[in-house]
Amino acid sequence: MAYQPPNAYYSQGHPIYLYTAPLEYQKHVFNFTKPRDAIGHWAVCVQGQCYELAKNRDNDKKKKDPKYKVNWLPEDVWKAGRQPCKKSDPIGYTERPWPPQTIQYICGEVWRRPLQGKYVYDENNCQVFVRLLVDLIGDKQTQAQFPASFDIWSKRMGITRDSTVLIATAGIATVAAAASLVATPVDVTGTAAAGFAVSASMVLRSTTALFNDRASKEMFIKKAQAELREELTRQGIFAY
Repeated sequence: MAYQPPNAYYSQGHPIYLYTAPLEYQKHVFNFTKPRDAIGHWAVCVQGQCYELAKNRDNDKKKKDPKYKVNWLPEDVWKAGRQPCKKSDPIGYTERPWPPQTIQYICGEVWRRPLQGKYVYDENNCQVFVRLLVDLIGDKQTQAQFPASFDIWSKRMGITRDSTVLIATAGIATVAAAASLVATPVDVTGTAAAGFAVSASMVLRSTTALFNDRASKEMFIKKAQAELREELTRQGIFAY
């Protein structure tokens, strides 16, 4: 069912869109000559600005600088560098009509606190960043509906980070356990489902280690996300 924002939120918030595009390396590793979306890179778009967690491609990057960072680019600039790409219908609305500078600040805090400034392909990745950001900036209805709608939209477009394609390419016939918060029931608070997505590439580890990792990291991100929400409320960015 299409998102129907309450009138109060509709008059205040901005529509939130998602963009996805093939990862850069898959064009080369898999020698794709046509767009294939088995593995997708994700970004959030609000008011013509795209926000993403991506590789640091600054020309003046120094050796000590992080390999990944949060970017914010005008939509047309982002699209030009990510072709081919696809844009969703609105997946919700922001809680308030924040200017881009405020959303940029929230992005930076998501990267610094819940994700600890660390990128891990199958754990702290662009998909997790999208979930955490939308969980924070979305209105109450968006927070409740987004985790499930995101998963449905991902599957419909054939875009996942579950490594199915990678496993098949490597000739691995058995998957030990498809453990992913992407497939878990929706938490009505939006926090648990938005908090962490464990890629199925982790099934290549032992099952016991997989569930231990998932539980501990989920708990940390949920706690850090809740603390960040409280801090942003104290700063007046969110309403009490």
